Amino acid sequence: MIALRRLGLIASLVFVSGWQLCLAAVTVTLDLPAATVRAGKSQKFTATVAGNTNHAVSWTVNGVTGGNTSLGTVSTSGNYTAPAVIPAANVVTVKAASAVDATASASALVTLQNPVPALYGVGPYSVNTGLAFQLTVSGNYFVPGSNVLLNGAALPTTFLSATQLTARGISTAAPDTLLAITVANPNPGAALSDATKTVKVTPPVAVTLYPSTPRQVRVAGGTQQYTFYVANSSDKTLAWSVNGVGGGNATLGTITAAGLYTSPLGVPASNTVTIKAVSGFDPTASASVSITLLNPLPVVTSTAPVSVKIGQASLDISGSGFVNGSQVMLGATALQTAFISPTLLKTKGTMPAAIGGVLSLRVSNPEPGASLSNVAVIPVSPANAQLTAADAAAFLEQASWGPDPSSIAHVQQVGKAAFLTEQFAAPASTFADPLPAVTSLSPAQQQFFKNAMAGTDQLRQRVAFSLAQIFVVSALKVGRADQMVPYLRLMQDSAFGNYYDLMRAVTLSPAMGHYLDMVNNDKPDPTKGIAANENYARELMQLFSLGTVTLNQDGSTLSPVAPYDEAAVKTFGRAFTGWTYPTMPGATLKKHNPAYYGGPMEALDSNHDVDPKTLLNGVVVAGGRTAVEDLDAALKNIFAHANVGPFVVRRLIQHLVTSNPSAGYISRVAGVFNNNGSGVKGDLQAVVRAILLDAEAAAAPSTTGHLREPVLYTIAPLRALGAAVADVNSLPYQASQMGQNLFYSPSVFNYYSPNYRAGKTGLFGPEFQLMTPSTAILRDNFAYRVARNGLGTSAAIDMTPLETLAANPADLVDALNAAFLHGQMAADVRASILTAVAASTDNRNRARTALYLVLSSSQYQVQH
Repeated sequence: MIALRRLGLIASLVFVSGWQLCLAAVTVTLDLPAATVRAGKSQKFTATVAGNTNHAVSWTVNGVTGGNTSLGTVSTSGNYTAPAVIPAANVVTVKAASAVDATASASALVTLQNPVPALYGVGPYSVNTGLAFQLTVSGNYFVPGSNVLLNGAALPTTFLSATQLTARGISTAAPDTLLAITVANPNPGAALSDATKTVKVTPPVAVTLYPSTPRQVRVAGGTQQYTFYVANSSDKTLAWSVNGVGGGNATLGTITAAGLYTSPLGVPASNTVTIKAVSGFDPTASASVSITLLNPLPVVTSTAPVSVKIGQASLDISGSGFVNGSQVMLGATALQTAFISPTLLKTKGTMPAAIGGVLSLRVSNPEPGASLSNVAVIPVSPANAQLTAADAAAFLEQASWGPDPSSIAHVQQVGKAAFLTEQFAAPASTFADPLPAVTSLSPAQQQFFKNAMAGTDQLRQRVAFSLAQIFVVSALKVGRADQMVPYLRLMQDSAFGNYYDLMRAVTLSPAMGHYLDMVNNDKPDPTKGIAANENYARELMQLFSLGTVTLNQDGSTLSPVAPYDEAAVKTFGRAFTGWTYPTMPGATLKKHNPAYYGGPMEALDSNHDVDPKTLLNGVVVAGGRTAVEDLDAALKNIFAHANVGPFVVRRLIQHLVTSNPSAGYISRVAGVFNNNGSGVKGDLQAVVRAILLDAEAAAAPSTTGHLREPVLYTIAPLRALGAAVADVNSLPYQASQMGQNLFYSPSVFNYYSPNYRAGKTGLFGPEFQLMTPSTAILRDNFAYRVARNGLGTSAAIDMTPLETLAANPADLVDALNAAFLHGQMAADVRASILTAVAASTDNRNRARTALYLVLSSSQYQVQH
């Protein structure tokens, strides 16, 4: 069985072999027997193999498998690509041979031709009529022998590369004629570019300079670059001269072949020169422009000395660009100046106190070309200063309506104690008598701000304002000028007197009498249902002298028990009966005089309660006494109480120095209140001196200071900036907008409570009671108006010093830091302000931005 299978297999193999021997021969054919291909182009050939199942072929060019760069290349799929450069023998054979039988093949003859030239551009775009020219032709597929044709006529052409040709020629065509430019490639396969470019026939050469209008150039290094254009010429060379001198000279200035003019060191006798450029190709073609030479821009590099004292001083100014006639300027004031050399000036003059303690000096050069130098910032300080400007400014925050450059310098010189002595002796500012037809308080409000800005009695005004916020009389009830003005004068006149005398004067003031109902306080009459009015008696003890708890000398609570009770209130109400308005001139005293505010209230003893009275601490006043005697006894009884000292001094310290005085601070000042050193109690002058000279007033810990109430916030920045406030001004309105309508306290409790605590800090912050989201925005709005000098004629601010400093943002911010924050500006605040200021290049805008950011900052709004 196995043998039979083997015999069958052998028979099969013999059969298959015999079948193969009988197959037809392999043949190869091409679809194209011949082709014409331009350089760089391709031709696809398709080979067909017959007689075998293997249809693969191999391709050659002139016998080279796959061809080469000289003959062209052929891919395995039969795609032939002509060479970039046609060979000398421009016919090649492309052959396909069977992979099974190499003898089986087919060939095609390929005729190679030069490419069709591509024309992209011609330069120059124009040629002069009748003048020789050379054209540069750019494109692609250029070959050696390519010709540039001008209107179809061949020009002498130079082959540079496959992408560039040059051609020379002369055209006699009229100007504005357009000449056609084409490119012709030679045989084999001669071809003309399908694109045509044109060049324009132009007139003769013309020279143009830009700028063509007269220019101004500063001497000593100033330059002017001229751009030149030579029209209608391929030769762009120019010959330059200044006033006819080739290339110029040291007197007139020089000019380079590239058209860069450099001015001479000084202005020549005639400060106008002429620059001329002549074509190197056509000497008749030229252009001229004029230059006016100006004095140089002065530059200040240093001063000697580097700082000056207030008063007469001499300075050496070093720098460059100085000329005879240069002037050293201090703001708008010209200082006496001597020209020494282009790098040195000597000057002298009066050096004033300045915002931030720095002066801004500049050098002004004269005509022609008057100009100002950069700013030289020079520290200025008083001679023989006893304390720093920062210490003096911090002291003046407490002892005045706010520091200004002059007051800072003065305190530096004389010291704090001597300044206080001067202030105690300074005559009081006045309030004009109200005109009969004027009942509005607006004139008095405006006068208040005018006095605060310009009055020499700064401390008196500040203390009087503080006392008026203890002894409150509000225009909500006492709203006529003839009512309020006498009371304002009373506060001014009593600011440095004795607290007892002030208390007595306030008690007898018709304004207070009207406000708290003591005027026409009739004696009790049970049969008529008349009881003594207790209003003034209660507020006198609660708000003006004693408070509501029994105090230690340091202001702490000795006992929560009030120093008076309701019985005392009733008794003091009886003690204050019988008083009426002062008698008008020419009139007679009555039980109830008509309202008149021209003096203290007067007593009608027949309307006074003459019964015995038990006062504080069990003091008994016998019956049968006059109204004056009972009033004096009652006031002296209150004044003798131990609460008066710590109660009063705490409030004065809060208004003048800090919302959170330490117990020791209160105790020390209360000790002075109780005994001025000469056994006198209530000496306000001694008390104010003790408050302002206490070590804690100058210590400036983190809890020291207080929010500037709107009246103070309105005045202080204007004083620092030296604003000129008009008699008729809008400052009362500004303060009112921020929550404090001057003289219009909402109640007898003042605009804010001395015991108001700010937020969650637990610290006292009385003035923060006026701070709401609305008033916070309005405070920022006020700062914005001040910074932009936007208060109109009400308060005119000379922003020139700050705008001058703004040339260097750091100098500006440092000056504002010194002027408003006593050098205490936080580093991150300074960085933020500098970033905002540097965002602008306009000095006015820089000054406004910096000032606004400082005035609206929390560091400034809280007075330290």
